[in-house]
Amino acid sequence: MTTTTASNPEPDNNPKKRYIPEDIREALKAYKKENLLTDRQLGQLTGTSETQINRALNDKFEGNEVDFLAKVSDFLKNDPARRQAKAALFQTDISAAMKAFLETVRRTEDIGVAYCPAGKGKTCGIALYVAETPTAVSITLSKWSGGANGLERAIFDTVDTRAWKGNTSRGEFIVNRFRDSRRLIVIDNAHRMTRGAREWIFDFHDATGCPIALVGNPELLTYLRGNDQQFSRVGVKREIKGGKLSEAVSRMISLHWPTAESDGGLFNLVAQVAKNFGSLRAVKKQLLLAKDIAPAFKSAADAFRAAHTQLIRDYALEA
Repeated sequence: MTTTTASNPEPDNNPKKRYIPEDIREALKAYKKENLLTDRQLGQLTGTSETQINRALNDKFEGNEVDFLAKVSDFLKNDPARRQAKAALFQTDISAAMKAFLETVRRTEDIGVAYCPAGKGKTCGIALYVAETPTAVSITLSKWSGGANGLERAIFDTVDTRAWKGNTSRGEFIVNRFRDSRRLIVIDNAHRMTRGAREWIFDFHDATGCPIALVGNPELLTYLRGNDQQFSRVGVKREIKGGKLSEAVSRMISLHWPTAESDGGLFNLVAQVAKNFGSLRAVKKQLLLAKDIAPAFKSAADAFRAAHTQLIRDYALEA
């Protein structure tokens, strides 16, 4: 007769049980405790389910552990960046419009295109959306990452790659990672994509079924029109517009120079910069410079005017 003790536990012979690494299980427990979440809430955040979370935390997981681990490990990897973004940004009508567009693309599971001039707040809107929708993946392209290899690498870097043993290509690994996951992929600065990168992303959509949002400057449409096959496959197309400039200006001052909010002459000057080339991006740069040189001036407004002359500006500020 066999006696079961704490040091000699009865073996678990459940053939349906799947292995969840201890480090993942402990990280989930810590996240749940730190954020005071229920299993259901944690399931919603990770794109899994209440039952899956409960079974994983209690080492009784059943089902597709590969898909579960992919979603959970990616969530845990990207959480610090999401928190940082959420703390540093604020909602505007541009971010609201961006959220509506991204939600449409996610629901339709198509390739969507959004565009507006630089500096209006597209990138901030994307960051806020991803902070609130952790299953979404966002990458921002640059001059050196706009090619097919750079795009592939950028997406590869958003996922937990511990399961990659180098026996497959990065492309194959991320296709397997995202296939049938229905996770939204957002590509910011999509106008930087080369022709090869655009071909890569359309093939990636075919292989995974993931909804993809291409966000960029207006010339993005011109590049897509250059390929009839790609242009005809684009689903929703939306110009991102915003009109509540006063609210955005107030929030920019509050965020980047809160001690200057009481200066009545500053708001009008900031609004003038926000209406010109560079928009809110230009406002941020000028506010930060003005804040730095402020000790040499009588008021925040005077410092902001001085900062205007030290930046590349092709217009003068009115009185």
